[in-house]
Amino acid sequence: MTEEPQWRKVHSVSGVVPRSRHGHRAAAIRELVVVFGGGNEGIAEDLHVYNTGTRILVFGGMVEFGKYTNSLYELQASRWLWKKLKPRAPRNGLPPCPRIGHSLTLLGNKCYLFGGLANDSEDPNSNVTRYLGDFYELELQAVSGARGWSLPETKGPGPSARESHTSVAYAGLGSPKLYIFGGMQGRRLGDLWQLDLDTMVWSSAETRGPTPLPRSLHSASVIGNKMYVFGGWIPVSQSDKRNATGAESLCSDSLSMLNLDRPAAPEAVLLIKSSVSLLHVAWRPLAAADYYVLQIQPAPPPAKPANPPGGDATGNDSTGVQSLHPHAGGASSSEAKASAQVDETHLHTLTHDGEALGRYG
Repeated sequence: MTEEPQWRKVHSVSGVVPRSRHGHRAAAIRELVVVFGGGNEGIAEDLHVYNTGTRILVFGGMVEFGKYTNSLYELQASRWLWKKLKPRAPRNGLPPCPRIGHSLTLLGNKCYLFGGLANDSEDPNSNVTRYLGDFYELELQAVSGARGWSLPETKGPGPSARESHTSVAYAGLGSPKLYIFGGMQGRRLGDLWQLDLDTMVWSSAETRGPTPLPRSLHSASVIGNKMYVFGGWIPVSQSDKRNATGAESLCSDSLSMLNLDRPAAPEAVLLIKSSVSLLHVAWRPLAAADYYVLQIQPAPPPAKPANPPGGDATGNDSTGVQSLHPHAGGASSSEAKASAQVDETHLHTLTHDGEALGRYG
């Protein structure tokens, strides 16, 4: 059995502690956690480092009320040096407009910018908001700096315009993918989209299990092959409104996990050995499966002719292997083999590798 994930409050900190804030960004760099910006009765522009060299990229945001920016900055963590970058504009369009609530996701030597909220008002004291659904690719230089923006051609229906969503990139089994979840477009959204970064095809991600409620201003992080979604603002149901203060939304502390690797279709189960008291089967393990469900059921013996020509009766058991189902996202067994008693109809065996042993009786 694996240990349950456990929250722990960090008390042993020294130095200047960041004041309470929201809408900020945090990034992990080796043994460092870097926190920048956010808001709490004003806009915070301080940078905090928690010591637990690479670089951090900061694009866009609000510099003062009603005034958004499309500036791109790079922080060299090895020297703690800020540098303003000026990547070239796309060959087939304009560079990204000033915005807030967007996502900028790094994978390899490229960053992917999606969505956000623009202010079309020329008066900084008023907001004429516009949801954005544009998609940009930013090519980075090897050590420092950025080459330029591009507007990649994507295929298929993609996510609607939105802001305050999350975006993560994952390069696991198969082609690398970008995942967009939730956000705000007049109402809170709960849809999940994936973009295959090799083919540039958008698709609505098919998932199983309980789906997180629609939300915005949440966080999403990838650890291993799993995406963790935490917090955010979620809509309040009509029944909850009658019991509470009548608020339309509330701040959530829920944590959801999604396995980003889907196991491939299993191959046929092979019969290794069988007797009247033992059944030994094996199969080819799948990389993305945390455990397997092996379903076995007895099969009636074939009808025998009255006088079998030259045949002899054998005591071989006729139990048949029905199916094998890989599962991802569950607790995995630490045993290499699983033994179980077979009942009259079927047997569910949980095992982590590609072998199972069942005994009758």
